[in-house]
Amino acid sequence: MNVKVREIAGSIVSLGALVLYAITLLDIINRVKGWSAGQSPILIDDGKKLIVTGLGGLISAVVIATLGVSEPGKAPIGTVRKLSKDYGQLTFSVITILYIAAWVFLGGYTTYIGVIKFPGASSTLYDLGISWLGILIGALYAYFGLNPPQHGSE
Repeated sequence: MNVKVREIAGSIVSLGALVLYAITLLDIINRVKGWSAGQSPILIDDGKKLIVTGLGGLISAVVIATLGVSEPGKAPIGTVRKLSKDYGQLTFSVITILYIAAWVFLGGYTTYIGVIKFPGASSTLYDLGISWLGILIGALYAYFGLNPPQHGSE
């Protein structure tokens, strides 16, 4: 398969996954925002759980992989090298940065609503928020090229 076709197909799949994830996650968040203390926890159907957990993991992997192959402090375009050379680094830098910004916004919003503001409303949203915080640490390590400290070695 041609490198351009592979990169375009991967980009379309990644963006489509992000859109589906965002729509589903924001739907769950909107339901949780209507919850008040004393009510039963909100139950999320299995299909939505699968979308937000499965696609959430996939999107997080894309973000970490993109940040991991980029030079620390530079635009993260490492996964679309051929396209960025042919069609402009600025275009793909903006798209990549917007993708990562959407991931940060959705994760931060999920953490705020599910963990901080309404921790008893939905175990699904709570778990997603806590998981995202851990993944964020990994993404920051990847972007800044940091290695976790080695215990016991000198």
